[in-house]
Amino acid sequence: MGDDGIHTPPTSAGVLRLILDALDEAKAEDIRQLDVRKLTDITDFMVIASGTSHRHVHAMAERVREAAHQKQL
Repeated sequence: MGDDGIHTPPTSAGVLRLILDALDEAKAEDIRQLDVRKLTDITDFMVIASGTSHRHVHAMAERVREAAHQKQL
């Protein structure tokens, strides 16, 4: 929320940075971001990352969910 108590929606670049930082903290491998703004109206970016095991990938996804929840996304 802003200083005036009004919720300001995050920019797509801000959400992308949040996701990339969370994946980096979770030690994701081969992180790739794809700019798809010219291809679809549904989203601006797609993020793809690899993990070393099913457990690792699950932890990466949970880290992204937690980061988004903290920012109230």
